[in-house]
Amino acid sequence: MPRDATPLDIRHLVFEEAEDSRTNGIHHAACRLAREQLRMGHAVRIVLLHETGEGIDLRQWAAPVQPLRLVGHRLFGRMVQAAPSVIDGLLDQAGPDTIVHIHGGRRPVLPMIGRDLMRRRVRYVVTIHGRYAHVFDEDLRPVRPSVSLYLSVFERRFLENAAFVHALTPQEAATIHRIAPRARVEIVENASYSSAFDAQPAWPVRERPSAGYPTFGFCGRYALRHKGLDLLIEGFGRHRAAGGAGRLMLAGLGRDGTEDDELRALAERQGVADTVAVGGPVFGEDKIQTLQSWDFFVQSSRFDGQPIGALEAALNGLPLIVSRATGLGAAVERFGAGFVVGTLSGQGVAEALAAAARVPPESWARLSLAAHRMALEIGDWTRSARRLQDLYAVPGGDLRRAV
Repeated sequence: MPRDATPLDIRHLVFEEAEDSRTNGIHHAACRLAREQLRMGHAVRIVLLHETGEGIDLRQWAAPVQPLRLVGHRLFGRMVQAAPSVIDGLLDQAGPDTIVHIHGGRRPVLPMIGRDLMRRRVRYVVTIHGRYAHVFDEDLRPVRPSVSLYLSVFERRFLENAAFVHALTPQEAATIHRIAPRARVEIVENASYSSAFDAQPAWPVRERPSAGYPTFGFCGRYALRHKGLDLLIEGFGRHRAAGGAGRLMLAGLGRDGTEDDELRALAERQGVADTVAVGGPVFGEDKIQTLQSWDFFVQSSRFDGQPIGALEAALNGLPLIVSRATGLGAAVERFGAGFVVGTLSGQGVAEALAAAARVPPESWARLSLAAHRMALEIGDWTRSARRLQDLYAVPGGDLRRAV
């Protein structure tokens, strides 16, 4: 941090989800940013809003965590207004250098949290993390009219009153402007490594792909519709039925713990149970070894926000097969780092898998190197944290915003 810069009090606000935080991309991003900001000399904490407190493991976080029980008023079973005690806890010992960085969107409780922060003259920033991606198509036409109406009526002002809204991709920025035309939107991409904490990762040289080429894989959260895993298995089934070669390996964890059985059932119905393996989550060195045993990483999400898992796979030399909804399609095409699903359907996924399977093994290393280079250019958490630090600042150092 520059000598004349004022240390900030940054509070990352995230919501507890049922699954393991290590498989939650929003939690992962908030944690990596917090770690970078602590290194830069800021006071940083992660405020984890939860309704039950079950399953919270503070050891999974690389930054100080403040668990905070979310209580308040509900409407039709959804929390719509946090109790004053929640805001009191969030802003305990807050001062003029406090900024609340809210992670998420499409939650009825957020507009009222934003209103309460404004009333207490505390600036806030919002990162959507792809939570709006399924509401509009690529041409920004509503595909979920009721959700689009909710966002325009209720979350628009929440976004427009933010100091800025952090988008991960140009497509997400355009979507945010579609909802909140007056919002200040800034693009800062997700990342896959830290130049401050890690040496720049070298390309994990694999001159040839796996012995079982082609091996397709997915590693992440087992959210079947969100991550398009049903489309992936259907597409793989179509690919195999058309005479295509390959295996499909899945590693992850779901919200309820039953998603792995659902995935196996889908594979059985597609007639590919013998070539689809559904495993549990992998982390650390186990994850790296798993990724490096595959040939292609597939992310056929229906909606997403530049998924970190795909970037990490590319960093480890895996060519990508991605949907446009991931926000990575343009980069994959620009770098020649893999394949982009055309029509987001089982048939569209099958066609992308077939295109990948046609890559001769001796040409695979070129795609692997391109994927690695793409990840290096897109994703450095240190660079992203510095960019956000610049955006947090305002002339005069006054971080309070008038109501």
